[in-house]
Amino acid sequence: MGANPAAAANAPLNTTDGVGIRIDENAILGPALELIENEIQPFANQMIYNGALANSPAGTPKWLAVSSNVELGFDFVNAGVTGYPQGGLKVHADILNINIEYRKDPIWPFADCSIYVRPDTATIDASAKINSALLPNAPLQLNPITATWDDDPSVTSTGVCWTYLIDDFFDTLFTSGGTTSIADTIEAELNGQAQDLINDLWAEHVLPIVNTLNEFGITFNQIRTDDHGLIVTANLNATNGLTLPGFGTFNVTDTPDSGITSNVNTLLANRGEVIATIHPNVAAQVLNAVHQSLGGSYGSLNLSAATIESILLNSGNWAAYDDTLWYSMFTVQLPPKVTATGTAGAPLITLPQFKLEFFNLGWDFAVPVATYTGSMSGIKLITDDRVAPDPLGWGPAINVATATVSMTRTQANVHSAAKAAATNAQLAPYARDVMVTFNQGIFVNILTLAPITIGGLNVALCTTCPRYTGDQRYTETFNVA
Repeated sequence: MGANPAAAANAPLNTTDGVGIRIDENAILGPALELIENEIQPFANQMIYNGALANSPAGTPKWLAVSSNVELGFDFVNAGVTGYPQGGLKVHADILNINIEYRKDPIWPFADCSIYVRPDTATIDASAKINSALLPNAPLQLNPITATWDDDPSVTSTGVCWTYLIDDFFDTLFTSGGTTSIADTIEAELNGQAQDLINDLWAEHVLPIVNTLNEFGITFNQIRTDDHGLIVTANLNATNGLTLPGFGTFNVTDTPDSGITSNVNTLLANRGEVIATIHPNVAAQVLNAVHQSLGGSYGSLNLSAATIESILLNSGNWAAYDDTLWYSMFTVQLPPKVTATGTAGAPLITLPQFKLEFFNLGWDFAVPVATYTGSMSGIKLITDDRVAPDPLGWGPAINVATATVSMTRTQANVHSAAKAAATNAQLAPYARDVMVTFNQGIFVNILTLAPITIGGLNVALCTTCPRYTGDQRYTETFNVA
């Protein structure tokens, strides 16, 4: 194998913006928040029921029913706001339409009567500020809960139940600090729910991507929020080599630099629901490690004699070759290079130098019939769902359908030399086919970024989202399904 050409710059081994992640409020508002509301609603009703039962007038009621409507609001706090140097988030809960109905069985001869307790809307506010000192746990520190409750609810009755309406009896029902206070119980639960939401944001959106790249010696760079989202960037350091699980550790010092100038913070200021982005140099370093693990041998394919013989040989020589023993061997001699020159700055892969050899074992198992050397450019770095339609993960893949292939014949046996060299158009499919097999059988199994979810909801790759203006990175957008 050759090395990176001396004139080419090498990619930095410490990539300070190797990974970027944005979790926008749009990913949380809507289905995710509704799911949390649905989880809290029965608990809130149960706590109201328990408190109402404990505070029932004149003993156990004959019948008790409660209802309410929990609505949540969510917002990010911009970094730099007082008390939030790196930003944070806020969760607001309204418990509306609280209704408690007691059915009492008064002394004979009076009929059943009811008591209705209807407090005004209760509000609960939870907030958290970013605190990097909490790493590796979720770096968001929950602030004390604040709440307002109606300490003078409306109380009405039917029939003779007015006799149970002792002045101020229900005023302590929602007063924080009481031993049976509904307020304290609900505040404690929503405090836990707020922390769960914070932990979920980190554990289900950030860590699956970051943990997949542990082989780089990853460290967090930025953890902050803007007005509408959480932004995380991470450093990837391959100074001590890059480890491919099951393959070993490889020195990727000679990985060609992609030369991109795209700013990760400009990219992550966009408002996609979830944005995940990787520096092309990181993708190139992974490719380089894979390249080394294979010794440059990217694969071989069995070939159809009907086609390859007509390309390589004059018809008078076909009989000298076994029709069932044709195969090709594809060897890449320089590390792949990733550049940001595709549509809208999309990254493309180039194979600066490869060798495509054609063998027929019926003629000679050691000497190729013909050898072509060349390059392949315009290979697209795309995203692939590992198992569709329910992906176990997603990650980079390659697409060679529109790649440009340029080859020159550098060796030919006596029969192949008698025929003019094949054209690029004739041989390009053979080079592309080996790369398709390499992608499916090897590359997509090397780097799989775990699926991301929130509150049990799948986060699906957005296949129709356009690229962001000025972005030259390997970037994808995900939507909450």
